[in-house]
Amino acid sequence: MSMQNFHSFLQRSPMRVAVQGQDSIYLAPVIPHKKLVGAQHYLPKHIRHEEILLLVDDTVFGSAKLGLVVTNAGLFYQTDFEDLAFYDFAHVLQVDVELGIVGVGRSTISEMMDEDSPYYDPTFPKKVKITQNRIGWSAWEIHQWIEDKLASRE
Repeated sequence: MSMQNFHSFLQRSPMRVAVQGQDSIYLAPVIPHKKLVGAQHYLPKHIRHEEILLLVDDTVFGSAKLGLVVTNAGLFYQTDFEDLAFYDFAHVLQVDVELGIVGVGRSTISEMMDEDSPYYDPTFPKKVKITQNRIGWSAWEIHQWIEDKLASRE
């Protein structure tokens, strides 16, 4: 999603209303420079200030040296005494990609996730909500699920 598309999304999104007035949540383009500088303490050096779409300051005194940053590439999360965590958006599969990998239709995937369905599969990976209207799955979890199915076949 480009910076322009992200801003358009925020204007229409209930998320915009939810984060307005929050002391520790900042949305581009109105992220204070001091917060951007603080976040650079844990972000990889190649991440530029302009790439930061959302910043959550998780510090007591507001330095932003701990917290969460969202860029087009993914989520970066830094806590006290732990290594930087990164969740790469490229590793989230959307349902259209998923259909080709799993080899079943969209309705079958829905049935596999529905506990009341005869096709329910409790081992099928849990979905990830990407936006209000989009879901996806962890690429690693899908591939692991397929590997488990291959290992258990007769």
